[in-house]
Amino acid sequence: GVEVSLKLRRTTAEWLSKVARKLDMYCGAILRMRDMEVDRTKAALSLWRAVGMTRAVYGLEIMPMSNKTYEQLEKMQSKFGKCLLGVGQSTANEIVQSELGLRRVRHVI
Repeated sequence: GVEVSLKLRRTTAEWLSKVARKLDMYCGAILRMRDMEVDRTKAALSLWRAVGMTRAVYGLEIMPMSNKTYEQLEKMQSKFGKCLLGVGQSTANEIVQSELGLRRVRHVI
């Protein structure tokens, strides 16, 4: 019982670390690509939805997720949204979600 629980936590932490690195990579690539489009924000947001979040949440509906994991995924999405809008990190996450039409990660899964 204890070994499985510890292994699951370690595996989840490793997975979340990999997801964070990938989302940072996607964020950078998407933000660089937006300079080529006429409506840069719309193009970058479409790529984020199609690639970034889709890959980040793939298979999560069958994994046990803690509230902390959801919060970390939310932070990653908010970080991307703030970069996209060009607002400071102190901007409320709800404002960013509303402005971009982003859904909470928990609702996407």
